[in-house]
Amino acid sequence: MKRFRFFGMLAVVAMFASLFVTGPASAAGIPISVRSQDANSGQVYVDSVTAPQDGWLLIRKDENGAPGGVLGYAPVHKGLNTAITVAIRTSSRNSEDLLTPTLWASVAADAYAMSPFATLPDGIESESSLGYVAFGSTAAPAAPAAPAAPAAPASSASANKISVGAQDTNNGSVFVDSAMAAQDGWLLIRKDENGAPGGVLGFAPVHQGLNMGLSVDIRTTTKNGDDAITPTLWATLVADSNANNPFATPDDGVLDLGSQAMAAFGSSAAYGMGR
Repeated sequence: MKRFRFFGMLAVVAMFASLFVTGPASAAGIPISVRSQDANSGQVYVDSVTAPQDGWLLIRKDENGAPGGVLGYAPVHKGLNTAITVAIRTSSRNSEDLLTPTLWASVAADAYAMSPFATLPDGIESESSLGYVAFGSTAAPAAPAAPAAPAAPASSASANKISVGAQDTNNGSVFVDSAMAAQDGWLLIRKDENGAPGGVLGFAPVHQGLNMGLSVDIRTTTKNGDDAITPTLWATLVADSNANNPFATPDDGVLDLGSQAMAAFGSSAAYGMGR
């Protein structure tokens, strides 16, 4: 009898360890792997999510032991998604701490989540989650704010650099090997207009410093069904201190700013080419 109780207790401990340390469990059997981490930085790192369909990975605060309000989100595609970084809000407009000692990662279905320029639809927060898991956060309500980091010295445009190779963009995405940014901002993918960067086809936020392995969704056709991709495309950087805030999108004025860096690269798609 004692031996039975001992192994039974081990089974219970193992179950809770898998839920709260690595988090590969969910309500509907959808694997979500996320570790306890410091969320004060405004980012949550999720090791992997296996989604049965396209949708959103939501990071939520805790409300009485259940998923509560959404602090941030990122799109996920059907199948295995790895190394997902989700920007989250850590404080309210009144500077109140939004982080709870436990946070929740949940997945909600949305067939349009992977479309270029997609944002979280209204009402999706109240829809049933495809899966969810709790994980530990080192931040708690009313915890003193971490001291602000010293302001970075002003950097010249030479500190900005983009590395991108020629590629097939017919699939609606552009892969950028790396972007070194002197400050937070946007990586813009633009079509070519007479040998210079033209209209914006897609964008992704970048943080100050080195950004690696960036995938940018782009529009491949116009509203009229014409090909929007030119044989040469441009990757450019523009500064925007709000770029890494949750729910942020480039303002019209930002798109008109001079680029801090630019790089032209070949595209296998061109006007008039068949799909």
